[in-house]
Amino acid sequence: MVSVIITTYNRAGYLNKCLHSIVNQTYKDIEIFVIDDGSVDNTSEIVKNFQDKRIVYVKNERTGNVSYSRNMGIKMSSRPYVAFCDDDDTWKANKLDVQLKYIKDEKIVCSNGDVIDENDVIIVKQNNNYKEDMCFDLSFILKDNRILTSSMFVSKDIFDKIGLFEEKHASRCEDYEMWIRMATEYKIKYINQALVSYRLHSGNLSRKSYSDAVEVYETNINILLPFIKHFDAEVVKSANYGITFLYKRLIRVSLVKGHFIKCCLFIKKYFENKKALRSKVANV
Repeated sequence: MVSVIITTYNRAGYLNKCLHSIVNQTYKDIEIFVIDDGSVDNTSEIVKNFQDKRIVYVKNERTGNVSYSRNMGIKMSSRPYVAFCDDDDTWKANKLDVQLKYIKDEKIVCSNGDVIDENDVIIVKQNNNYKEDMCFDLSFILKDNRILTSSMFVSKDIFDKIGLFEEKHASRCEDYEMWIRMATEYKIKYINQALVSYRLHSGNLSRKSYSDAVEVYETNINILLPFIKHFDAEVVKSANYGITFLYKRLIRVSLVKGHFIKCCLFIKKYFENKKALRSKVANV
């Protein structure tokens, strides 16, 4: 019933833990696609050691494009439902069983999750502080990306309608762009249970360097900008909120990292955009 897609690159140790959490799911009717983006560590041996016929391992030449790898997995999948897991994250044993109870009525299901460190120690219990299950709509998603990629469970046929991951974004906010596109057509069911563990470590993309963080925030801003012209006033306000929030993050990270000239530039952009956005919202 379920195709699981894991994209990986040079994270053999984390991948081993990730695969253990997936092959040991209480729900067994799965196929697992491990799409390797040209790893030069012992990733292939880790996968082979599982000796699980449900695992399909594909090694590509290095592209640096996680969207390409995810799209390859989607195209190869043969099941009606698709679940994603990043190679450094893990699933709780009943993750699929819980989500399968909702997927027949909801096209897209995600969940809460714990945040863990490099040694699997929980550093944040329940990443989202919502009190109950809910549905995320477009307005909600535009304010902030609160969806954990490794919690996403979707009906495969939605990709026929909205398309695959946008490969021009490569590994920069490609997930957020997809969730927004999904939310333009469907409600996203959120289960307030920690069904996954999201790992924070030195290799996380947005934690690598100041320039990486700036690129992520600026890419998110560019993804949100088209919604300022949306016909729905609530959507416009949400996009406005999201863009303002991202500029505040740019200002803060520039200040913390000592990039004071950049900080001043982002403050200038913040007020320029705030003025322009206020005018557009007022005219909706």
